[in-house]
Amino acid sequence: MHILNETNFTMFMRLSFALFLFGFIGVSLQADEPSDVVHRLTDAIRKGDKKAIASFYAKLNDMSPDLSVIDRLLESDENDFVSPTWCFDNKTSGEAAVVLVGSLKARKLDVDPCYLIRVAGEWRILPAHTQIEVARGAVPDATMKSLQELADWYKPRKKSLYEEIGKELAATWKKDAPPTEAEARLHMIEVFSKRDPKGHPTSKTK
Repeated sequence: MHILNETNFTMFMRLSFALFLFGFIGVSLQADEPSDVVHRLTDAIRKGDKKAIASFYAKLNDMSPDLSVIDRLLESDENDFVSPTWCFDNKTSGEAAVVLVGSLKARKLDVDPCYLIRVAGEWRILPAHTQIEVARGAVPDATMKSLQELADWYKPRKKSLYEEIGKELAATWKKDAPPTEAEARLHMIEVFSKRDPKGHPTSKTK
């Protein structure tokens, strides 16, 4: 019979702590993916927490970002991050990333890019999240080049994403008759939520 003596017990506890710490770090790193940042921003916007909202955006040239667009979002019940919202795809290049954010307005899906840069090891969203030009001259040339590569990737990817989603919606609609507007909206929400289980399938006001 193996007896767990004091030395073995100490080694066991150290190993257990190391494994716990490694697992904790792994979870923390996973939680800092670009899509997760967008999800958490959406949470903050829906709560109307302006202090939390501001923390997700990058300061360019050490200036606080202009978040006046957020005020307009908070006043709307059908807009980016406020309407039903999902992250459909993302891509990282160097110290930059883009998340393809889909917003459902009535029965129309609108897909826009959300560009991020890495600041001190953490992802931050560009103040005008759909435009990379706000970063020109405020980030290293290598980061700007990565942002341009992502912008070039986004355009054809958006087109192919619409095609994928259209086929998926058609393939999963089981009734013979075309859907009504209400049915189409509910069907899209169901399909989109399977693509992004962390998404926000209802609007801010509901």
